[in-house]
Amino acid sequence: ELKVDMFRVVAIVALVVLTQAKQKKNVLFLVSDDMRAEMGPYGSQHMVTPNFDALANESLVFERAYIAVSLCMPSRQAFLTSRRPDTTKNYVIDVKHEFWRRTDGPNATSLPEYFKNHDYRVWGMGKVFHGDNDLPYSWSAEMGPYYNYDNWSMYGNTITYKCFDVPDDTLGDGMFTTKAVNWINMFAADQQSGQDDRPFFLAVGFHRPHIPYLVPSKYCDMYPNPEDILLAPDPYAPKGMPDVAYSVSKGLTEFQDVNPLFENISQCWTDPKWAYTDRCYMVEGELGLFARNVRRNYWAAISYIDAQVGLLVQALKAANLYDSTIISFNGDHGYQIGDHGAWEKYTNFEHGTRIPWILRDPSQEPGRTSALVESVDIYPTLVDLAGLPSLPQCAVGSMAQVCTEGHSAAPLYSNPKKPWKTAAFSQYARPAPDPDNGFPADIFDPPLHLAGDKEGVMGFTIRTDQYRYTEWVWFDPATATANWTRSWGKELYDHSAQPVPDGNFDNENENIVADPTKAELVKELSQRLHAGWRQALPPSL
Repeated sequence: ELKVDMFRVVAIVALVVLTQAKQKKNVLFLVSDDMRAEMGPYGSQHMVTPNFDALANESLVFERAYIAVSLCMPSRQAFLTSRRPDTTKNYVIDVKHEFWRRTDGPNATSLPEYFKNHDYRVWGMGKVFHGDNDLPYSWSAEMGPYYNYDNWSMYGNTITYKCFDVPDDTLGDGMFTTKAVNWINMFAADQQSGQDDRPFFLAVGFHRPHIPYLVPSKYCDMYPNPEDILLAPDPYAPKGMPDVAYSVSKGLTEFQDVNPLFENISQCWTDPKWAYTDRCYMVEGELGLFARNVRRNYWAAISYIDAQVGLLVQALKAANLYDSTIISFNGDHGYQIGDHGAWEKYTNFEHGTRIPWILRDPSQEPGRTSALVESVDIYPTLVDLAGLPSLPQCAVGSMAQVCTEGHSAAPLYSNPKKPWKTAAFSQYARPAPDPDNGFPADIFDPPLHLAGDKEGVMGFTIRTDQYRYTEWVWFDPATATANWTRSWGKELYDHSAQPVPDGNFDNENENIVADPTKAELVKELSQRLHAGWRQALPPSL
């Protein structure tokens, strides 16, 4: 009888193991537009983000994650295809000419499409891709029409910020949450009843904290009155910065509620001698108060998204799906809110390129890592955590259907201090189609290279463990070719004194590239920049 009981135990254990092996994890993929890593898990003690805090405590928090381009469309195209801009040829917001589905040659398989091809039920809403919802490729046919909405369109560019005394789901991101909760409940019922037992991949793209900063009032009330909001630690352009690196913040300053506050806004956009003064810096008087209001509403918008994330996590728990669902949250690029005199994205600075990436795998122990990771790593990491076939590394310039120009970060779960990438790579083009947010080409000596009506100067930047190094050089966007000998400026910033992560965003305040004592360092970093990302992969590769 004992032998029979043991046989039953072994059989039951084998059945459980077999069932678990067959049961793939669900994925909740969350993206937030223009959200930099300014929240509790990243050391920002002034922020009210209890749900991000709770999620981070059960996740792997990537303290130093960097995007490919500090601009919505090319950044999203990079992490949703795991290809870098010089492969996709997407450098700016140009859906007609630079969306990879519309270019010649093979089409790279997108992140959600890969899961769909591996028998996942793949549904999405909101701003996941930019400018094209990627139907029918990325989403399951039974999902129906793609759902996306944002209230900002009713205001145009009339208001930069506003607090509304309304429930969360009156605004677009709250609507997404309500809809996503309903979908989660539907997925759970179908899985439990056997009506559709496929795992799901649910993508939700939040619009906030993108400008305009429209937020329910209760989140504004979480922060001090505008008069008491602190300005950026260094609200002026970095000392020694080349003019080509600067963002004139045209996207924000064109709004009708801020534009009249400037003495002559057009000179802020076109004349460096004018731009680098209090006539354009939003520090003093009415401009300073406006800046404080914008910073307050930007923070409130992050708290608003924090609440939506909390509701989605709560829905997973209520539906008994929390322990079988991977949760990934990331911003699409970094952001400036008055830092270095800049607003929004459009730069190669640390503020413009660093993002939050919080990744919960229910089968892994939580932790934190300061390893350098890149947004092109998100796709292969989720694939590996879900137990799907790993992506091979792409051949040079390949848009083959399935490959990666990143690397799975899954090994950092078991060893967060594991030797990893020696650098993260980003880039930003100037001049580019409006809004470029850089100074006009003809103010430079020599004038910035123009490739027809396309971007002709590229700022290539690497972030190493201690430094950020950037070169702004002649560029041919058609062939993704740089001429490193034709330069409009170089930058070197030392991060050795900053905490990791830097929750106060107080860094890169002085360009030290001209320091004679740094000459050998500049030579070394220049060689590493030119060598490219393939020479910076983890040591095991």
